[in-house]
Amino acid sequence: MLRGMAIGIIWVPLTIASFATLDSPFWPEAMAIFHLLRNIGSSFFISLCVADVVRVTAQNYGRMTEMISPFNKRLTLPWVMGGWDTDTLAGLARLSKEIGRQAAMIGYLDAFAMYTAASAGAVILVMLVRRRRYTDAA
Repeated sequence: MLRGMAIGIIWVPLTIASFATLDSPFWPEAMAIFHLLRNIGSSFFISLCVADVVRVTAQNYGRMTEMISPFNKRLTLPWVMGGWDTDTLAGLARLSKEIGRQAAMIGYLDAFAMYTAASAGAVILVMLVRRRRYTDAA
């Protein structure tokens, strides 16, 4: 439902702004080019975001696992480690899974920040669109 509302809110003004300065005989060809470029741009941005999620997840997983060490004195405090156990293989596996989950969450947050920045840029560009001025032919 939310996606349907968002598409209705976004696509109608975007389409109107795109074709506001174009005469109606050119609309079929313009619509084909518009959707072709939209699909190519969408594919590119989705690929970019997936690559960014993978990159940021791997970076943060590496950074967080560096802190899990027997030489880290903070991890000897019982309230810091909580239920995590670094002495057994099963405990290390659970800790690795949790670190991976948190690293992935940071990666998704980074991707959503990219989506937000792209949306803000689109809003600014739409505000720069001028309306077509009609003149009397009489």
